[in-house]
Amino acid sequence: MKKLAFFLICSILTIGSSLHAQSFDVGMLDKAMTMLGNGKQAESAGILKQATGLLTKETKMAKGDFGKKLGLPLQGLTSMLPALSKGTADVSKVQGLVSKVKMIVGAMGMRKMLDGGSLLGKGAAVAQNVGLLKSGLGTLGSGPEVSQITKSLDKVTKKMPKLGKTGFFANMAQKAISKKLGSSLGLLKGLI
Repeated sequence: MKKLAFFLICSILTIGSSLHAQSFDVGMLDKAMTMLGNGKQAESAGILKQATGLLTKETKMAKGDFGKKLGLPLQGLTSMLPALSKGTADVSKVQGLVSKVKMIVGAMGMRKMLDGGSLLGKGAAVAQNVGLLKSGLGTLGSGPEVSQITKSLDKVTKKMPKLGKTGFFANMAQKAISKKLGSSLGLLKGLI
């Protein structure tokens, strides 16, 4: 009887872990771009198909304006998948769309962090999202707003190490970073 119970528990755990849904990871986009850079369009298409599918599901549940803004570049990527599979896609257009998707994913992550309260102790996550934001700014062209966002993000990058500390100066840095990020996201929302 004990063996049967043990077997059933193991079976349930195995089935449960295999049913666990895979979630979107920005590394999927990086891997697809590496494949694309190596001339492997079909392999890149397979990864992008999975990434856009997962990201589409996640953005349907996301709150805020950035989730809505992600729809257009995701549709653009999805429409390019057949050409990628055949090896006939416009590589620079795919790269631009992926950069835009990464930027909006970074904006969504940053907005969620800002809405969650204090950034103290979250320097690595802030750095990752700032990197994603910066990676896609080139897709917005040039202009005073883009320049202002870039300068704000550069200032955030300089102050980020203070997020790992405690005390008065860490709290002051956290407030300044939150303010810069909030204004940057506000500007970005208007540009996308």
